[in-house]
Amino acid sequence: MTYSKIEDENIHHMTIEPPASIEAMVLMWHQSGVIRAIDDQWIRSLMLHAQEMDDAVLLAGVLCSNYLGMGHVCLYLDQILEKPFLNSTKDDIHIWKQLLIQEGIYTVADWKQRLMLSQLVSSDDRIISPVSPQKINTDKRPLVLSANRLYLARYFYYEEKVYQFLKSSSEKNALM
Repeated sequence: MTYSKIEDENIHHMTIEPPASIEAMVLMWHQSGVIRAIDDQWIRSLMLHAQEMDDAVLLAGVLCSNYLGMGHVCLYLDQILEKPFLNSTKDDIHIWKQLLIQEGIYTVADWKQRLMLSQLVSSDDRIISPVSPQKINTDKRPLVLSANRLYLARYFYYEEKVYQFLKSSSEKNALM
């Protein structure tokens, strides 16, 4: 990725200037081919429809979609907090951390709190009934937060159905 570099004459080294916002960072990722157009447009259209304004949701949605495109079923917030992409450079990580601080995201708990305030994010406890765990309520929100993992809702439901099937199969086998 390319960043604006500023030479500090007093210190005689190059410092990296981060994009002005999460919005600018996402645009830069898109232009440099780090994320796909669908990653960006999918979450933006949802945010527009829901009148969502929180850049923390934009960021999480873009990354969740991008990671799905790379074959990952969910986004681990604790890992993403450290570096946005598997092939992140030292400069990428430096800029990433500056942007998170600029957004007030210092910990996974900070990010989760912001996500749970969004109309676009549901939590697994709203979906899985504690009384009857095999019953899955289909919440209409497009993102699901489960512990430190963020899913596109469809993939959360798929994973949960597979889990419930395997669990009931193993319980049946244990009784035999």
